[in-house]
Amino acid sequence: MQHRTTLSKTGLLACLIWLAVAGWLPAAIATENPVDYDGDGVISEEEFRNYATRRALAADRNGNQILDDSEHGLANGDVLRVDRNRDGAIQLGEYQAFLMESMAAADTNGDGRLDAREQKAAKF
Repeated sequence: MQHRTTLSKTGLLACLIWLAVAGWLPAAIATENPVDYDGDGVISEEEFRNYATRRALAADRNGNQILDDSEHGLANGDVLRVDRNRDGAIQLGEYQAFLMESMAAADTNGDGRLDAREQKAAKF
């Protein structure tokens, strides 16, 4: 028998709080640039994906997995770009994909990482 386990937003938050209290989260989270998880001055694709996930979950204040106008803070033109399936709602996955595209656009040398120059140009 195969079991499938899912982690709710509340469960994820509880895990993160436990990790923070236990001292497992790097000090870089509390630094000037919360996207640079390991504090090396370069933002990797993995770090940016983690940031995009945290930002999407934080924006979804009512926990319904959909970002409404009061949660996403996007201009009308951006809403049209983010709402890929044109259903009038922005799902968390659509918002994360939009954020990841912003990283890809900022990665001018195409190495999958944002160095200091790229971060400054993109205003990260």
